[in-house]
Amino acid sequence: MKAVIYARAAEENTVTTNNALQKQIATCYEYASKNSYEVEAVYKEVGHAVDEQRKELQGLIKHVADSKGVISIILVESADRISRSLPELVQLNDMIHGLGAEIVCATASGTDTADSRLVKNIIAVMHQYSREIRSEHIKAGIRRKRNLNN
Repeated sequence: MKAVIYARAAEENTVTTNNALQKQIATCYEYASKNSYEVEAVYKEVGHAVDEQRKELQGLIKHVADSKGVISIILVESADRISRSLPELVQLNDMIHGLGAEIVCATASGTDTADSRLVKNIIAVMHQYSREIRSEHIKAGIRRKRNLNN
């Protein structure tokens, strides 16, 4: 089976300091090797998952669409590399399935089974929850700071 790898790090300093993209790619290549996937391309993105203009992700989707079913696997380290929003992850997953491919998380067991879909959805919900909690904490901190300054 042919696969493409998608790796994303939120910020440039994560890429340079922690080699985040290289670690994700290495994990995906290891998984691909164990599962006899032939990696056709690697897409690397620096930016937040909520950024709608993720050029590398858009390029990956176009590549998969243009392959007309030849590429059947989109390999990511974990689901939050694609999206931390459950609705967006579901939408992307549906689109990719429509192109004859599936998203496979290198750090999760199983592929396209009811159990693996359940696990992916639970993980996606937890990532979305985490993002919302962080957002609430940041907003509360900004409000506290404004109140202290007044």
